[in-house]
Formats: sequence, structure tokens, C-alpha cells
Amino acid sequence: MSTISFTRETTNHYYSTSDILGRGATCEVYKGISKTGEYRALKIFLGRGKHSDIQREVVALKNLQHKNVVIFYNLEKDRNSCRSINIYIGLSFISTARPVVVTELCEHGSLQDVLNELPNKYGLDEEEFLLIFRHLVDGIRHLRNNGFVHRDIKPGNILRCIDETGRSLYKLSDFGTARLLEDDGQFMSLVGTEEYLHPKLYNAAFFSGEQEFDCKVDLWSLGATLYHCATGSVPFRPYGGREDKEAM
Repeated sequence: MSTISFTRETTNHYYSTSDILGRGATCEVYKGISKTGEYRALKIFLGRGKHSDIQREVVALKNLQHKNVVIFYNLEKDRNSCRSINIYIGLSFISTARPVVVTELCEHGSLQDVLNELPNKYGLDEEEFLLIFRHLVDGIRHLRNNGFVHRDIKPGNILRCIDETGRSLYKLSDFGTARLLEDDGQFMSLVGTEEYLHPKLYNAAFFSGEQEFDCKVDLWSLGATLYHCATGSVPFRPYGGREDKEAM
């Protein structure tokens, strides 16, 4: 049975509903084309998305310009939505229908897609691993130098492009949980994906009540991601029917 697709429009782009790249709880990502012919990734936030997540993502992307961070182009609106919401970006105020974050299109998937390939079942080859290591360290260093912490580094949030030499170029993406550190470099809330969180941080966040955290949360997630790249499996995996929290 064929699937019916529709052509839809944002402020400066068109996309087909059949060209979906990914779907999450609060957003959908489509391959779109600008009115001047450039292909882009269109992250369309659904009505159940948090406005704070959109604000965090746009503020982070506007301030982080680095070859190992996905390129941000614009915040637009989905013209197929009649609902209007208000978003504050720094000192600016934007009233828009369903928000659309426009970024560069990385057509070679995510690091998770690379790890899911059969030849990488037991880890990546040394050359690719070292390339990923360097790209992620450079990207996270740029975040830290600009006062940001990502808080959800994992293979699914690392996109793969191909550079002009034909080699892989890995980029940090999905900054919906990112935040700008305060002067003391600490924050109270912890988010992220269980398998890539430090066990002590996981315990503190979910069982011991509030505790202050800092940019080191990204370093642990980086280490867990690199472990996954080197071995083909996450460092902490539920076993014997137990939940993640018990394994960790």
C-alpha cells in the first residue's frame, strides 16, 4: 500500500511529509529544501514540546559555531499550523506557529546508525574511532569554552557528514537540553540518557534528591560514548531482568 505524502511549507522552506528523517516525543525532523535550492534539516516541534527546550536549543546553536557542531541557519514557523506560541530568545521575542529549527542537513545519519551496522558490531576500526575521538573532544571543548553544557551526549545525538576529502566529519546536535552555565559553573537539574550517565550522578539525580552538577557530566557521557564506539556495546547494560538504575 502506498503512503500519501503532502508538500508543506515553512517560512523559507518546503518539505514533503514522506521525507522524514527522525521522530521523537516532541518533534519531527524532515529533509527540506529552501526557496533558493539548498537542502536543510527541518526540526519541527509539535504542540507537546516544551518552549524552554526550543529556547535552549536556539540559544545554544546561535552561540556555538564550530566544525564539530551542527550549523544553525534560522528559527522559522510551520505555515501549516494555526496555533501561535511565544518564544523568548535572549532579549528577542518571537511569536510563531509550530517552531521549526533549521540546521544543516547531515545525510549520512548518526553515530548510532554507524554503530548499528553489522561490521561494527564489536566496535569501530581504529582509524574511525580516533577520528570520532578527536571530533567529539574538539566539539565539547568548544562548548565548554563558550560556557555551555550539552547534558545529553550519546551516539544518537552525534551526526555524520562527509567532508571535502571524503572522510567522516562528526557533529554534536540536539541541544534541547543544553544550558549556559552560571558563574559558578554548576546547575541543579540533571537530564540525559541513562546508559550514558555517570552512576553516581544518576543516583544523585533520581534517588538522593537535588545536587549540584557541572560540566563533568558531559565528560562522562563522552567516555561512555567512546566505550560504545570501541566495543560495540554500552558500558552499563541491564542484565538479569533488572532496570538500568539497578545495573548502574
